[in-house]
Amino acid sequence: MLAIPLWAGPAAGWPPHIATPDDPLRVRPREAASYDARDSHEGITIAAEAYDGDEKIKAAFGNHDPRKFGVLPVYVVFFNTSQDALRLDTLEVTLERGRSRFPQVSGVEVSRRVNGFKAPNGIKPPKFKSPVSSIVDQEFLLKMVPPGETAGGFLYFDRFSGPLSLEQDDTRVVLNKIQWAASGRELLFFEIVFLDSSIRKKDTRKP
Repeated sequence: MLAIPLWAGPAAGWPPHIATPDDPLRVRPREAASYDARDSHEGITIAAEAYDGDEKIKAAFGNHDPRKFGVLPVYVVFFNTSQDALRLDTLEVTLERGRSRFPQVSGVEVSRRVNGFKAPNGIKPPKFKSPVSSIVDQEFLLKMVPPGETAGGFLYFDRFSGPLSLEQDDTRVVLNKIQWAASGRELLFFEIVFLDSSIRKKDTRKP
């Protein structure tokens, strides 16, 4: 299976970022079976990995920690082993914990917060010299996953505080409105549950 290198590029209005030796390496998709949290049906597997620990944050974002600004980064990977492309232009994603839902926030907004500015509602934010490349460039922005290929990137969820719950069904990512490109038919929703260490040892699912 071919992995698509995710490269969203700087958002409109941002000057290009020039990589430096201090920039963290980009996170790349692994094999589906290596992810503890995943859901599969109709030849599609979607996996998710929450970046809620210091080591993961440092490896992915360097010295920029979105958690300090109420944002939880979640790395999401689509594995398309079918014969049809997936359309993601109508994709809806929510992070849920118990009865609470956490809204998705753009990488550009997360970058602005990390840079020290959060625009009030209705006020256009000023332009900064450069975005936080590790946050903006790694955001999942693809609108289609071709057949037989894999694509991954970060989604950011706002107003999330504290570590992930250790309850099996308490914290989860729900993805809706994924469509087959050929027919336009909508797939059944995917629910990806974050599992604690004791549950992972008992988990024998196959990708």
